[in-house]
Amino acid sequence: MKHIEHYIELLLARPDHKHAGAIIAITIQELTTVLNCTSRNVKLVLRRLVEEGYVDWRAGIGRGNISQLAVVRGLEEVLAEHVNGLLEKGRMKEAVDWVTREELNPAFRGRLRIMLEKHMGFQLKQAGLSELDVLRVTVARKLGIIDPAFSYTTTEVFLLEQIYSRLIDFDSVGERFVPSLAHAWESNQDYTEWTFYLRKGVRFHHGLVFTAEDVRYSLERLRDVQSPSCWQYEDISEIQIIGEHCLLLRLKKPNPFFLHFFSSATMSIIPHDEGFSEQKMLGTGAFKVAENAAQVLRLEAFDDYFRERAWLDVVEIWHIPSDSPRERRFSLPHSEGAVDETGIDANQDMDSKLDVCRYLIFNFNRPGIQQDPCFRQAMRLLLDRGLLINELGDRRSMPANSFLVARSREEAWKNGYLSEMERYKRKNAIWSEGAGDLQESSLLEAGRLLRESGYGGETVSLYYHGRPVELQDMLWLRRRALGIGLTLELKPYSFAEHTVQKLGQDAQMMLATEVLEKDTELGLLRLFFNGDSNFEHFFNENQLGELRSILAAYVRVEPRDARAAIMEDAERVLRRDNWLLYMYHMDFRTLLPQTLQGLAQDSFGWLDFSKLWIKK
Repeated sequence: MKHIEHYIELLLARPDHKHAGAIIAITIQELTTVLNCTSRNVKLVLRRLVEEGYVDWRAGIGRGNISQLAVVRGLEEVLAEHVNGLLEKGRMKEAVDWVTREELNPAFRGRLRIMLEKHMGFQLKQAGLSELDVLRVTVARKLGIIDPAFSYTTTEVFLLEQIYSRLIDFDSVGERFVPSLAHAWESNQDYTEWTFYLRKGVRFHHGLVFTAEDVRYSLERLRDVQSPSCWQYEDISEIQIIGEHCLLLRLKKPNPFFLHFFSSATMSIIPHDEGFSEQKMLGTGAFKVAENAAQVLRLEAFDDYFRERAWLDVVEIWHIPSDSPRERRFSLPHSEGAVDETGIDANQDMDSKLDVCRYLIFNFNRPGIQQDPCFRQAMRLLLDRGLLINELGDRRSMPANSFLVARSREEAWKNGYLSEMERYKRKNAIWSEGAGDLQESSLLEAGRLLRESGYGGETVSLYYHGRPVELQDMLWLRRRALGIGLTLELKPYSFAEHTVQKLGQDAQMMLATEVLEKDTELGLLRLFFNGDSNFEHFFNENQLGELRSILAAYVRVEPRDARAAIMEDAERVLRRDNWLLYMYHMDFRTLLPQTLQGLAQDSFGWLDFSKLWIKK
């Protein structure tokens, strides 16, 4: 096995000679460097490769003379066979190492990934006399830090909810709060005092019993580490511990919205004796962290979980880079069905109830033409929502006029699906005899606005997340922009390499996607206030001040309709001067095998691992 890996390394080091029939001119000394072994071991490796028909070897005459190595079996044939052998032996990590090598041709790496995915999904594994139910999931990007204080991307927040628990949870179906680590809670009449009554006998993954001290520690840590979400708890003036299982929080101002903050993943409870460690990640959730490596996050069911133990014994999240927009794959052993966003061979479906909105945001913290209102209006006309959806289709479901699907649908019901030119005419009280070709007039008006903005032919940077579906959007927009003389430079980014802060320094415009958590009221509020949000880094102080002034009363009022009216006022400001351009909402539908049970979507459309089970 080792000699085959040496052979693969040699072919990777000589990419021009990786195919069968190639001749590599090389010395023994050069081979010792490439293979990182002694000349004696090089000769042993060569002998085995010749004996097994991988190469032909013609040694040079004399010490140090050039020899000839003839490639009999090419790189792709050998590596595919090797990866398959590793997978059959259960050596997943080694297989993933080879599949993710950057030197590989992308198309070939894609074929290896398909081979790898056959060993993903649901697996039955023997562990002594026991049988373990294992779920392997692939993600296309490297996981970021899974820390309650700092996690903000969808996958990391979902995993937080599997590892940690909060005092209460939000039931999005019933739109109510339900007990978790707190079995009961109450407030005084003016919502300035909140008391939480904690469960007894709850244990963290390392065995320590959960108490009120852990709640205080978790709250104070958010402030101490300067979490982007610490604004959620700035109303707290005093934390009073009343025994081990009761906690009283006194607030500076009335806050009837306060429970929303305590159901947030940010308020996941950490043990005060150990604190937070990226390697340990100790919580009270359904799964504990068994391994956290670059390739894989391995979770094991927590037998002492205070609710029902998870049916799955092990969950593995594997990082396998992919050019595909699909990030997750689930499949069942010996089943034609698959839990797969593409819906291949599946026979029951589950519609997502997520609010997913794609939008383009302008950067007001760096100089550039994007600061000009006429330029932004020209971009609004170019980015015709209805036309984009009609031409590109796929999961683009409806034009967005808000981050909330329901609000966009209500607007469409009232006014119909207006083209951007029709919207523009209504907004500016422009009426003409005969509609003519609205698309043509839209581009003509966009061109006029572009000239009025003072645009001088410079390149304007437009960043987008480097996934195929977003590239489609951007190529579509660039083509229309070229039609009016606007040059857009498309720049892909990934969260592994770019923070939101860095994007705010570099980008003039950015395509973004917002996936609201199941508590959509909280999700919307976090957009405007969180320190790691796009708004924080793309809007200037005056803009943020205006938005936050409008929303200051949001957490102070009841009922929900009153808060919705305040939020609509804030979104109206976003639309007023085109600080951002709403594009469209997206549909997500997951197709599943009939034998998969316990289906419950958690935050951001993931299937809740703690509830999944297979009917055998």
